[in-house]
Amino acid sequence: MKTARPAGGIDASAAGLTPQQRDILDYESTITTRMEVIAGEPVDVILLKQERLSLPRDHPLVDAKQGEDAVVREVELRGRNSRRLLIHARALLLPARIGEDETRQIMDGTAGIGRVLARSGLPTTRDVLWTGVEQGGPDLPPALAKGCLARVYQILVNGRPAILIIERFPRDI
Repeated sequence: MKTARPAGGIDASAAGLTPQQRDILDYESTITTRMEVIAGEPVDVILLKQERLSLPRDHPLVDAKQGEDAVVREVELRGRNSRRLLIHARALLLPARIGEDETRQIMDGTAGIGRVLARSGLPTTRDVLWTGVEQGGPDLPPALAKGCLARVYQILVNGRPAILIIERFPRDI
């Protein structure tokens, strides 16, 4: 399997993280709920980009083949009152593996992926592929361009990778 660590990424075990930073990267439930607790305010999911497409090439991190139907989605989670950036996330979803109803709910942009899946009753598990610190770069939004905490994980449905998510958090979270 191809590595999930970004170029220049430092593994969490070697990054000298605080207990709260490690807690965020290791958190396994719905991250929106966790961020509401940390931020002390409701969190809004802001849709930045979303596109349904045929995969242009094989994607080994989710065992997907070129031509498979996919959704590419990019969102930010921000504090509703403070507008503070809490998470920048990119996801690759495979509708055939999660179902059209769940895909439609996710694409309408009003709830995070975790909340949609929790309501769906689908048997899901998470497989964390990498956690650590990214040093920054042009691929990151300006608020994270000087470095951020990051994690890459799959959500498996019925034991098969269905969604790949890259979440990035400000280092001062």
